Amino acid sequence: PTSSPTHTATNTPRVPAVYWVDPGGADDGAGTQVAPWRTIGRAAAVVMPGDTVIAQPGVYTESVLLSRSGSPEASIAFEAQSGAVIESPDPSASLSAFDVRNAAGYLTFSGFEVRQGFAEAFLLRSGVHDLAIRDCYLHHNRLGIWVDSATDVEIDNCRIESNSARGAQVTGTSQRITVRRTVSRDHDDGLGCLGEADGFQTKETTSYVSFFDCVASGNSEDGFDLKGDHILVSRSESRSNQCTGVKLWQNARVENSVVTGNTTGISATSFFGAATLVEVFNSTIADNAGTQVRFVNPLMATEPVVSYNAVLRNVIAAGPGKAIETEDLVDLTEDHNILFREDTTGVTVLENIGAPTARHYSGQEINAGVMIAETGQGVGTWAIDPDFLDRAEYQLHPDSVAVDSGDPTAAPSEDRRGSPRPQGARSDIGPDEAPGALLDHRPWADPGPDRTTTVGARVTLSAYGSVDPDGDPLTYTWDFGDAGPLATGFGASHRWLAAGAYTVTLTVSDGTLVRSRTAHVSVAALPTSTSTATATTTPTASATASQTPTGTSTATASPTATGTAVPTPSMLPPTATPTTQPSQTPTATPTGTPTEIPTPTPMATPTHLPTQTYTRLPTAIPTHEPSPAPRACEGDCDGNGSVTVDELLLMVNIALDNAEISRCAAGDANGDRQVTINEILGAVGNALEGCRTDT
Repeated sequence: PTSSPTHTATNTPRVPAVYWVDPGGADDGAGTQVAPWRTIGRAAAVVMPGDTVIAQPGVYTESVLLSRSGSPEASIAFEAQSGAVIESPDPSASLSAFDVRNAAGYLTFSGFEVRQGFAEAFLLRSGVHDLAIRDCYLHHNRLGIWVDSATDVEIDNCRIESNSARGAQVTGTSQRITVRRTVSRDHDDGLGCLGEADGFQTKETTSYVSFFDCVASGNSEDGFDLKGDHILVSRSESRSNQCTGVKLWQNARVENSVVTGNTTGISATSFFGAATLVEVFNSTIADNAGTQVRFVNPLMATEPVVSYNAVLRNVIAAGPGKAIETEDLVDLTEDHNILFREDTTGVTVLENIGAPTARHYSGQEINAGVMIAETGQGVGTWAIDPDFLDRAEYQLHPDSVAVDSGDPTAAPSEDRRGSPRPQGARSDIGPDEAPGALLDHRPWADPGPDRTTTVGARVTLSAYGSVDPDGDPLTYTWDFGDAGPLATGFGASHRWLAAGAYTVTLTVSDGTLVRSRTAHVSVAALPTSTSTATATTTPTASATASQTPTGTSTATASPTATGTAVPTPSMLPPTATPTTQPSQTPTATPTGTPTEIPTPTPMATPTHLPTQTYTRLPTAIPTHEPSPAPRACEGDCDGNGSVTVDELLLMVNIALDNAEISRCAAGDANGDRQVTINEILGAVGNALEGCRTDT
C-alpha cells in the first residue's frame, strides 16, 4: 500500500494592524484610513502587540481607558498627527485623557496635545511598565503626567504648561523613571510656597528618577521638588520659580545644571534621617534672591542622631545673598568652587547653624585663607566674580577664574553641551568646559566696602581680600577719584577736601594681567553751628554766664594732628609689621559760647572680621566701632510692640521657605535674609516676656 502525504499545521504570524481615527469618523466603521473610527477609545479597546493607532487632526472630546499591552518585541503605538487635540468631556469630573491601568505595558504615545480641564493628561496606574510619552503638549489641566507605582517609564521632549496643580509627579513605589528634554512651566495653584505647584515632583517612596535636559520655570512653588531616593538632575535648568529651584530630600546628585532666579537656589536634606549623600557638581547656581545652596538638618529625628554627607565641587554659587548655608548635622565637603556676592564684606558662607561651632565667612576672608585655615574647607575655592558673559545662558568670559580651576574628581565626563571634560590642564568650574587651556588668571581687586565720611577726615583703605588665583605677587594702585595723586601699596589713606560723591578705584597687577574694581565714598560737608540760648543755670568753663544772655556767640574747632598717619594692620600686605598709630589731639579756641566740635566719620570696615591673624594675608582690624542702634523687637512682624502666635507661625514658614522674608523683616534679627531656630526662639521669648529693645 502507498502512504498518504502528511500535512503539518503551521501558525501564520499576525500582521500588525494600523488603525485610523478621525473626529468625523464612525466607531462602527472599519478603522481604516478611508473609514476611520471616531474615538481613540474605540481603537484602544482592540489593539494588539505591534499595532499602531493614528489620530488624524481634529478635536477629540473623550477620556481614553487603556488596559491592553504590547510585548517586548512588539509595542503598541498611539501616534497623533499635527493638530490632533484631546479635550475633557467633563472638566468637573476627575478624568484623564489617557488612563493606563491593569499593569499594561510596552506602550508608546507621541504627538498629542491634551488641554482644557483634565485631572491628568496621562495617569499611569500601579503596575504599568515599559511605557513612553513623547513629543506631547499638555496644558491647562490640573496635572500633566502622574506616574503612580509604575516602572521603566520614559517622558521625552514634552511641554507641560499652565496647569492648576503640577507639571509632572511621580508617586507610590515608582522606579526607573526617566524624563528627557521636557519643559514644565507656569503652573499655579494660588497657594504660593504653601502649595504644590511644582514643575516636577517625586514622593519619598519613589526611587531612581532621572532628569536630563529638562527645564522647570515660572512655577508658583518649586522647580524640582524631588523627595525620592537616588535622584539625578543632569544638564537641566530651574529658572524663576517662586520658591526653591531644586529640592533634594534623599540620595541625589545635580550636575551640569543651571539654577537661577528662584527665591532659594538648591535646598537639600535627609528625609528619613538615614545615611544620605547629596552631591552638586559642575553647576551654576546664580542670581537666586536668597541663599544659593542650603544644606538643612535631617527632616526626621533618629536615635542615634545621624548626620548626612554633602559634596559641593566645581560649582559657581553667585548672587545677592549667601552662597552656602549648612546646619550642624551636615558633613559638607566643599572645594574648587566660585562663591561670590558683590558685597565682599557680607556673609558668603554660613556653616554649622545651630551649633556652638557656627562660623560665617565673608568673601574677603575666603580669599584671605581664613575659612580654609579654620575649617579645612575651601581648597581651590575663590570668592571672585565668575565674569558671566550673559545672565541668560551663564556662559563664562574666556579668562574667567572658573576656567581650568576645577577638580576632575567625580566630575561628569562631558559638559552640559556634550563637550568632553577636561579640555585644559584641569576641568572648569561650572557646567561648561571652555576649549583649550588658560595658563594665567586675572588677579582680583577688592577695595573694600562703600564708605561715608566728612570733609578733611582721613579714611584708611585696604586691599584685604585681593588675591591672585595663581599665587603671583601683586602690586596695588589707588585712585581716589578727586584728581589728586595716586597712591600705591596694599593699604592707603586719604582726605577729601570737598563734599561730594567719589569713586575709589583699586587696580591690582600680577605683572602681566590687571583688574580694577571700585568703591564709592560719600563725603559730607563739615557741619557749622550757631547757637542762641536762654540760660537758666550758670554756664561752665569758658562761657560767660548771665541770667539773660543778650547776644549770639560762636566757637570754631579745628583738630590738629601730631605726627603723620601710617597704615593700620588691616592695611599691611603679608609679612608687613604695623607701626604705632600717632595720636591726634583736637584743640579749640572758643570765641564765645562753645559749640560741639565736629567729629570725623569713622572709617567703614567689614562687619564680620576674622578672629585671628594669619601670616598668609592680613586680618582687618577696625579702628572705630560705631554705637549700635536700638534693636527692633525680634518677631514683631507688624511693629505693634508685641509678638503673637501668628507671627511666630509666620517665622516658621519663612524658615521653611514657605513664605517671603519681606513679610516679617523683624524676624531676621541678623539681617542675613533667613530665619533660623535661634531667631525663632528669641521671638518666643519676646512673646512670653514682652518685647525687649536692648541692643
